[in-house]
Amino acid sequence: MRTFLRGVTPALLAGVLIATALVLFQAPAPVRVLAFAVLALAAGLSASRIVRGRAGLTDDDADVGYSLPGVVVLVLMLAVVLALSVLGIAIDTPGIAWATGASAFALVVVAHVVAGPPAWPTAPRRALGPVLAVVVLCAAVAGAAAMRPAQVERYTQLSVDETPPSVGGGERVSLGWTLLGYGSALPAAEPPVEVVIGGRRLPEVDAETGAVTATGVQGAVDQRRGTVAFTAPDGAGIYDVHVKVGAADWSEIVVRLVVNQ
Repeated sequence: MRTFLRGVTPALLAGVLIATALVLFQAPAPVRVLAFAVLALAAGLSASRIVRGRAGLTDDDADVGYSLPGVVVLVLMLAVVLALSVLGIAIDTPGIAWATGASAFALVVVAHVVAGPPAWPTAPRRALGPVLAVVVLCAAVAGAAAMRPAQVERYTQLSVDETPPSVGGGERVSLGWTLLGYGSALPAAEPPVEVVIGGRRLPEVDAETGAVTATGVQGAVDQRRGTVAFTAPDGAGIYDVHVKVGAADWSEIVVRLVVNQ
């Protein structure tokens, strides 16, 4: 037991657990890249030892054996993504971290049983394959992150200032509205204002739109306020009034209008 605790295997297992935790708990991006490299490296070294077994390397297969961990690292990452896809698990940072960490932990344990306790590299040549694998993996992750386009949600949100009061048939109704812009500034041009009641677009609508101004709403870039006035239906009832400001489909709000006899 003491020999095991002083060996390389516990260090590899501890490195796998720490690296997995760093990724899952959202460490800074550079730290997560190094953590993934540690996971893949531990798995690659262990898998290559399982293939070689206890016999180790001979002079004939030394070059292949030294580069084997790097090849296994790349194959492991592909296998992890494919396995997550087949199992229907989300291919995101937590999913890849769990799968890679579990694979690395299992490979370290199996390699310890099959090939015996590992040893630290005693020559630069023996460390060339693992170091090359880490460099390739970090470069690939950094390149993928650099090529990933920044996603900015751009949309508008429409609201009315107050619920319209009950009115009589044929009376004039006036509604104040506020349009908020998120992700980008609202267009400088005045937006079209449209009112639809009972599936029929009202032809006579009086709209007033103010200028784009700053807003104190959290997350919003700016705002535009205005009013719209229209004639209520003649018949008594409860009507859904669709007020649309601008050309976007989501810049629309539905309010209930009560028309009395």
